[in-house]
Amino acid sequence: MTHFQDRSAGSTIEIFLTLGKVLKQRVVEALKTSKAFGLLVDEITHIAVKEQLIAFVQYVGDDSHPLVKFFFTDDVLKESSTANAEPIAKCIQDNLTNRELDILKMMSLVSDGAKVMTGQKTGVAARLKQLNSKLLNVHCSCHKLALACSGASEQTKYIAQVEGILFQLWKFFANSPKRTAVLVKSQESWRKMKLSDKARSSVAKKV
Repeated sequence: MTHFQDRSAGSTIEIFLTLGKVLKQRVVEALKTSKAFGLLVDEITHIAVKEQLIAFVQYVGDDSHPLVKFFFTDDVLKESSTANAEPIAKCIQDNLTNRELDILKMMSLVSDGAKVMTGQKTGVAARLKQLNSKLLNVHCSCHKLALACSGASEQTKYIAQVEGILFQLWKFFANSPKRTAVLVKSQESWRKMKLSDKARSSVAKKV
């Protein structure tokens, strides 16, 4: 930003959006030349309480190493009143079509394993399989681990105790600026760092 004289909020936003378009176009061009790619999707609700679909792509780069890149976020409820399988599948199709990407090169769909995504007859994966029979439906390993942990915590006393300790720690610092400041200073000392007042304030907010 030191190279730009105009640093107004509008100009800054425009610069970042332009950079974003360039980076996204690079990903799209890489996908067009790639033999195959996979899509990782999940539903999120952002700060304005709007349902969004967020997607990442995985493909093999020029150096033969797998890459995972941010692909898009889109408003699932833009043209529908419910975020069921049909609008989600259409959202994915539209984003591929708008970027001139062939759905036949999409070899996998990774999701949280919810029925709307993995339903055998009318789920998102099933609908996309009608367009690409080779598509693999994958239940995200991170989501599977989270489900396993949540189930185990109900039966494993040790996990319940750890969760209780973590909650008490959070409660101890959450509503106390003084305690949070002490925590930040101790972290700063432990990591042998020297933070500016602005940086320390930013860290305190994250804590």
